[in-house]
Amino acid sequence: MRYLTAVSAISLLFAVGCAVATSNKIEVSLDESFQLKVGESALISPENIAVTFLAVTADSRCGKGETCIWAGDGVVQISVHLNGVDLGKYEVHSNPREGSAASFDKFNIRLVSLLPPADAGTVIAQDEYVAVLRVGRGFAGNDGVY
Repeated sequence: MRYLTAVSAISLLFAVGCAVATSNKIEVSLDESFQLKVGESALISPENIAVTFLAVTADSRCGKGETCIWAGDGVVQISVHLNGVDLGKYEVHSNPREGSAASFDKFNIRLVSLLPPADAGTVIAQDEYVAVLRVGRGFAGNDGVY
């Protein structure tokens, strides 16, 4: 009897853990902009594309109040799953010259913006970043979707 109680308790904890993990996933449509914090995921339906914001791997954006010779760049790392298959990790950039979009299968994912804006002399913590992303059809180039 104790064995069944322990198994039941473990099953309940697993179910609750799964509910918490999946409740962090938002559902959006193709060509709709959406916001994710680091660690959050979005499901693009009915295409069955799951996008997870993993981290900001670099941030050299020009801060408010700074005079810069170039705009800088924020690099966002995401993972993509299509129909449950892991397609790997991709990097998209806040500076379109560096590649603000990436292609997978017959789709593209674009970094629309990276928040918060850089601020001179301030380091942004990973948990403060918000990526505004959009998934669409077609292949992505550094200068847009074609």
